[in-house]
Amino acid sequence: MLAFALAAPGASGEDDPLADARARSLLEKVSRGESLTDAEIRQLMEVLPPEQVDVPLVMLPVVVVDRRGRAVDDLRERDFTVLEDGRPVELAWFRREASADLRLLLLVDASGSMRPAPEVARLRRALLPLMRRIRPKDRIRLVSFARQGDVRVHGPWTSRAMLTLRGALEIPRGGRTAIADALVEAAALLPRAPIDRQAIVLISDGVDNASRETTAAVIDAARAVETPVYVLAVGGQGRRIAAERQPDGPLAGLRAIARETGGRLFVASDEKAAREAALRLEEDLRNQYWLAFRPSRPPDGRFRRLEVLLGRRGLHARTRSGYR
Repeated sequence: MLAFALAAPGASGEDDPLADARARSLLEKVSRGESLTDAEIRQLMEVLPPEQVDVPLVMLPVVVVDRRGRAVDDLRERDFTVLEDGRPVELAWFRREASADLRLLLLVDASGSMRPAPEVARLRRALLPLMRRIRPKDRIRLVSFARQGDVRVHGPWTSRAMLTLRGALEIPRGGRTAIADALVEAAALLPRAPIDRQAIVLISDGVDNASRETTAAVIDAARAVETPVYVLAVGGQGRRIAAERQPDGPLAGLRAIARETGGRLFVASDEKAAREAALRLEEDLRNQYWLAFRPSRPPDGRFRRLEVLLGRRGLHARTRSGYR
């Protein structure tokens, strides 16, 4: 959630009358329910101190797909209706930007189950198509995990995709697998209320055997930074068939995390499946819509369910299921 305040001149802490005047003008637009551009929201985030909270906006990233799962990028504000606990809310801001730059946090499983050479080969197969789609202005960051408390950040944000891929393949592996714990920690590495198109991309064999955190805690952490979680489950054809036929199987928790945060789960069973997953993930994020609204009542920590309805038949909107 973005939270802005109608601050007095100089409340930003900067001795810059022009910046204060500009911020006040933009905040007045927010209070009237008028739309702001991405650049205007960035200006407010830079000028205002975080404790100045007065006009909250719930930011909602939305991906719209057709019956084939392909992203739809030609909708307008009037095509969307947002329900908060079943009641429609008025949109204060709408933005669609095709081919937006991406920020991807790659969360790579480095547990013992991923150590054998065939598993490393599957990891490369799952990641390579996605890395080939990284553009010069995109940013990726490699983070690995294994047992509880073993989350490691490997370098800064970068656009050097092939170097990042090499780093992912060379990570030392061993120990048990704490996927849920790692996802909660990974969410804390991302900015809250982003304007950039960002996501957590989890690459794992999908077997969590060491976490203290629950699926619900992971979903709450991802909702807090308004970020979808995409899962690339590495495994062969058998893993793909099992995932399709056993909705309550080993991947059920990861499937729920992806669904509740607005992401997707893919099983990279072969090169074709890996390429398809990379294509769908990129289409989702580069053609993402951003909606914003003022809550019907001040946030109180209780969960509020969100639903996005579309005015065009045959389409499906994916977004996080709610907020606190």
